[in-house]
Amino acid sequence: MEATIGESLQVPSNEEIFKGYLQSRTTMGRSSSTAARYKPIIDGFLEKLGGTRAKASVSSLTAGEIERWRDAELAKGKAAKTVNMGVGVIRAALEGCKRKGQILSNPADALEAVAGRSEEREPFTQKDIADLLKVCVNEDADWKTAILVGALSGLRLGDVASLTWGQVNLAEGYLTASPDKTDKAVSIALAPQLKAHLNELDEGKKKDPVMPTLSGRKTGSNGANAGLSNEFKRLMKDAEVVVRDGRAKTGEGRQMKSKSFHSLRHTFTTMVATSGAGDAVTKSMTGHSSDDVFRRYIHLGTATQLKALEGLAWLGDKKA
Repeated sequence: MEATIGESLQVPSNEEIFKGYLQSRTTMGRSSSTAARYKPIIDGFLEKLGGTRAKASVSSLTAGEIERWRDAELAKGKAAKTVNMGVGVIRAALEGCKRKGQILSNPADALEAVAGRSEEREPFTQKDIADLLKVCVNEDADWKTAILVGALSGLRLGDVASLTWGQVNLAEGYLTASPDKTDKAVSIALAPQLKAHLNELDEGKKKDPVMPTLSGRKTGSNGANAGLSNEFKRLMKDAEVVVRDGRAKTGEGRQMKSKSFHSLRHTFTTMVATSGAGDAVTKSMTGHSSDDVFRRYIHLGTATQLKALEGLAWLGDKKA
């Protein structure tokens, strides 16, 4: 290139590639939570490379270096699922380089997925939910709404807490959301019990939160992100919901609990699936990203979803 057109072949550094990839998650319209999840992975990887290697050409990056970082993450006590997700982020960043011709092959492709038992959340039983609703009184009244929304829409805690009246259409009987994790818009029919409960609340303006005491708060259970998840743990304790401890972890690994607010999503998915609704109806409501091609050809309206929801069992006492 220098001999023919007077330019040198400029290959970006590892640091430029990975930090650029992180920035692109936001500029390309991805959810801000995606960049927040990826940042500690990329920062940790660059730190493991060290200053000199971080500034070296991305074309010099080896599978061995990625493997050593992966093994160091496992040594910290992180779960196989978490580590595999991290490798996936590194692989995705390098795949962009490959498409642009900056590297000929992706060194992350040489790594196999780490095997390990995955721990799954348990769905709440009907009794669990009925007991939870009973303890949601006084200053915890907004939690009753949150639990009903979670159990009858499948939305995650952050999306439930940030729900506004502009997202709820009581007249036509559905709510809309763009889940923070996927940023893919979904429309979900309001189950009869949820619609009746929302009708009993004082509807505010479009920008007003449906659950004022929960809106705008952190959702995590650890460190600076601790907030609503810990509060929900207290409600489960007050309701005497049985929660099992997961496998003990060491280092930075976190011990999982068998039930959390996310278990309501499992409850919702299970109930809809067992109500006789097909996979297409269920996926249109939960927003799961699997079977993307299948979903591309399916366009389900809220009327079809409502038919499925009408067959669900009431959660707890109808008067609750």
